Amino acid sequence: MNNHMIKAMVEKMGGEGVLYALLPDNQESIEQAIYNAFRDCDMVITTGGMSKGDLDHTQHAIANISEIAFKYARIKPGKPVAYGIYAKDGTHKPLLALPGNPPSAALTFYLFGHAIWVHFFEKPYTPPFIQAILEQDLEKKEARMEFKTCHVHLKEGVYYASIPKRSHLHESESALLVLEEGGRLYKQGEAVPLLLHHIF
Repeated sequence: MNNHMIKAMVEKMGGEGVLYALLPDNQESIEQAIYNAFRDCDMVITTGGMSKGDLDHTQHAIANISEIAFKYARIKPGKPVAYGIYAKDGTHKPLLALPGNPPSAALTFYLFGHAIWVHFFEKPYTPPFIQAILEQDLEKKEARMEFKTCHVHLKEGVYYASIPKRSHLHESESALLVLEEGGRLYKQGEAVPLLLHHIF
């Protein structure tokens, strides 16, 4: 699922996505596959294998192949993400390792993959966030920056967001509220940054 989703997101940004075979949980196989992909591509994206389990070999493979710029992000969802630079024969190519969870992979690709795309390939940049007005109080307890699913509707040119008991990103009116680091109470009527579902 992740490979086709990320390919579609790459192509929506104007790139050409190339799919490679799914790999076993073997560090040597992962390293060789990444080397092979860099021969053909300007950027390599992986999904999965970035947590701290015994079979999460991708994080070790990318550390051997590239110079890691950062590993893990203080966001929810999407903490197990890493970015590195593959350097060989005078060329420098980006490597982005995403989480295996599909919503986390989509979010982290949009946040970090989009920034890499703009920087390395000199593409135009459109700020990804808009403002929405909360229709209810919202208490945030998570210490990390949090991207929280909400329902959103547009009224007289203004976006309004509400938090249902259950919501999924694929629902037609779903979006993501962007809640800053640290716990606090967001009050009804407060303006909060928002990522619209159709961006993905």
